[in-house]
Amino acid sequence: GLNGEEADKGYIALSIIKAKEFPLMKHEYTGVILSYLLAPIVGLLGTTVATLRLTVTLWILLGVMLAYKITKEWFGRRVAAFFLLLTLTNVYLFQTVKLGFFIETTILFTFFMGSVYMLWGYVSLGRLNRNLLFFSALLFGLGLSQKIIFLYYVIATILCYFLMGRKIKI
Repeated sequence: GLNGEEADKGYIALSIIKAKEFPLMKHEYTGVILSYLLAPIVGLLGTTVATLRLTVTLWILLGVMLAYKITKEWFGRRVAAFFLLLTLTNVYLFQTVKLGFFIETTILFTFFMGSVYMLWGYVSLGRLNRNLLFFSALLFGLGLSQKIIFLYYVIATILCYFLMGRKIKI
C-alpha cells in the first residue's frame, strides 16, 4: 500500500502540476526536490503507487550507473564489477523504495554520484569544459538542499581519499 511519505511526495508533485503551489521546503528537515522530479512522471502516468516507486527506483539505478562508471575509470573493470554486484544486492537500497521510508536519502546518492561524475569529467578534460563544473555544482547544491545529511557523502569521500594515500590523482 501507499506510505504516508510517498503520499506526501505525490501530493506535492500533483500540486506542482496543477500550479497550486511551488514549494521550496515542505518540512523543516527536508526539501522538495523529489516532488519536482516526480511531477512530470505523475503528470504522464498519474499518482499511483507504481508510478511513485518506479520513478525513485529509476533514479537510484541512474546513481548506481554513474557510480559504476566512476569506479571503472578510477579502479578498473574488475573492481567496478564487484562494486556493481555489491550495490545491486544491497537490500537497503531497494527496500527503502518498497517501503517508501527515507526516500530522500536514497536519491541523495544519485545527486552525489552525478556531481562527482561531472567534476571528474571537468578535471580529466583539463578544465576546458566549464559546463561540467556548473552541472557538478548544481547537483551538489540540489543534494544539499534536499537534506543536510548529503554532507555525509562528501565527508566520507574526502576521508577515503586521504586514507587511500591519495592514489587517485586529481
